[in-house]
Amino acid sequence: MSKLQEIFNGWGNYVRDEFNVLPPKVKIMAEMRLNLCHTCILRSGNKCNNNKTAIHIITGNAVTGCGCYLSAKALSTNIHTKCPMGKW
Repeated sequence: MSKLQEIFNGWGNYVRDEFNVLPPKVKIMAEMRLNLCHTCILRSGNKCNNNKTAIHIITGNAVTGCGCYLSAKALSTNIHTKCPMGKW
């Protein structure tokens, strides 16, 4: 799945959540992801700031934020959707 498809998947689920038709397991997954994002150094408001740098928790490499809106990215069910820092 392309990056664009991941984005559409996340935003599609964001809209489903607004209309209360999101599957409960997707909502739980997103809440768990967002809980990890709350204290993240890359977070600026509701965005994973692509102007900030941090260390990946698994590889130890320097990474930058992805630039995504977290409320939509956390709702993406694509298996390739990942946190830039490796938290989820």
